[in-house]
Amino acid sequence: MDKTTSTVSYVTSGTVGIGGLALSEWVMVIAAVFFAALTFAVNWWYQHRREKREFDHLLALAKLDAEFKAAQDLRDHEHHMARMERIKNGSTEPYSGLDDAGKLNEQGNDER
Repeated sequence: MDKTTSTVSYVTSGTVGIGGLALSEWVMVIAAVFFAALTFAVNWWYQHRREKREFDHLLALAKLDAEFKAAQDLRDHEHHMARMERIKNGSTEPYSGLDDAGKLNEQGNDER
């Protein structure tokens, strides 16, 4: 529930409670206490669900971020190793390393 709805519910419960005391109607007081407690319980429940949903979302994002970082590190390592191999073989051509499919070609240069 949003903040306005909660505030209105609590104010109404308080007003009914005070009105019940002034009129000596104990049923009104009991109803006000009941609805205030009910409002609190519903607010707590939905807040708890929202926090759990946000936590699960952040956990999923952290997992995806870790997977992406691991894949990027692997690509960087493969690229580095290919460059080092070309240097060992004495090649002086510029190195791009990827073909159209995103794989290293046999000569280590771009076939586009």
